[in-house]
Amino acid sequence: MLKIQKYKSDLVTMGLLMLSIATSAFVSVEPAPTDIFFILFLALAIVLNQLYFSKSAMFGLFLVVLFLLMNFISFFFVTSISMSIPYIVITIYMAVMWIGVVGFGGYCGVSSLKNISSIYYFVGLITAVVAIAVYFRIIPYYEEFFLFERVKLFFKDPNVLGPFLIFPALYAISKYEEQKKMIYMFSFFIITSGVILSFSRAAWLNLAVAILVYLFLPKFKEKRGRLKVVAVFIFLLIAGLALITTNTKLQTQFTERLGIQHYDAERFNSQKDASLIGFTDPLGNGPGQSEVLLDIAPHNLFARLLIENGLLGVTSFILLIVSAIVMAFKGVINGSVSNVGVNEIGFSISFTFFNSAQM
Repeated sequence: MLKIQKYKSDLVTMGLLMLSIATSAFVSVEPAPTDIFFILFLALAIVLNQLYFSKSAMFGLFLVVLFLLMNFISFFFVTSISMSIPYIVITIYMAVMWIGVVGFGGYCGVSSLKNISSIYYFVGLITAVVAIAVYFRIIPYYEEFFLFERVKLFFKDPNVLGPFLIFPALYAISKYEEQKKMIYMFSFFIITSGVILSFSRAAWLNLAVAILVYLFLPKFKEKRGRLKVVAVFIFLLIAGLALITTNTKLQTQFTERLGIQHYDAERFNSQKDASLIGFTDPLGNGPGQSEVLLDIAPHNLFARLLIENGLLGVTSFILLIVSAIVMAFKGVINGSVSNVGVNEIGFSISFTFFNSAQM
């Protein structure tokens, strides 16, 4: 009877987490449906003691707590409390999300992370399909889903839509290699098209680097098996370039985004100023204060953290990134999920969400 009750409670908690992932593409309002489902999930997981952290994940937890501590310390130096409150609240929430995903992954095992990845993939695929339909004016009321002539859908900015699709694109590649079904390669093409149509240069670079890293990850004896994948990439690239050259609007917009924008110089100067102020004030100036102290937002995660949370704040965050990368590579070297540990994989996956919220 106890086992049945435990199974049912685990199923309910998992269901709430899956609902949170399934609605993660609808964030034009706050709190978004994904936030509500996640809060319910986390509350239930805590009440039912469904969070577990391995020794290695405890180091990540320490870094997250240290990062939050620096947010609170820097909060004493803010010049605009009204600007700071929303930023520190969102930072706390995203840190809690990290704790929830990693802890529940450690409790449930591989199944929870596989479910998260699968749901995220399908949501990303559907989002990309809708983005393509919106861009080419296939569906009604398409004008509601644009911002500055770029597709944003139910996100607040196209620069959020693009990075959101990176993980689903890589997941499609991995499933293609695992099952050798062209449907996954076709879905990769669709999702990648969604990234391109967001016209986010950071998302383009993110996707390119992610694909290159993925292709060079296998051991030497396994790399031959990826020649087919590379060949398909080249084919899709040629097909994409051909499509761009045949569509005047697409070609013009693509060319414009590849060039230097009029605001790029201001952004670079803002990043330089943020770095100088950050080194001058090692304890930081408080969450959200880059919007107050600089002419424009730096649009650089590390410059923002340096000026707002100080040297220790940005250092703790960089260590969190490095830890996630090291743990991910352990999984590749060991060649199995069980060897690297579920917490470590959850560590890497949840970092995507924690990172994006700081932008």
